[in-house]
Amino acid sequence: MKYNERKRVVLDAIRSLEEDGFYEITSSDVYEYLMDYDPFLEKPAIKMALYRYYRQGLLRRRRTEGVTRSYELTPKGLRRLIWLQENE
Repeated sequence: MKYNERKRVVLDAIRSLEEDGFYEITSSDVYEYLMDYDPFLEKPAIKMALYRYYRQGLLRRRRTEGVTRSYELTPKGLRRLIWLQENE
């Protein structure tokens, strides 16, 4: 993947899932959504990407059940996604 391509793809997946009515988006949801995009993606790579984007302030994260975490796009994440799409 090119530089920032994974970031664009993951943030876009979360935005698309939110638009489809998903409110508790887990790493499994993102992984399943992205399998059509790249069947060689590995689930640990998606989990690590989600964690990095959370630390960068692009995603909000909260605990849902047990150790499961859900993610949602922050306003900063939406601005970054738009910028990445415009500068592909």
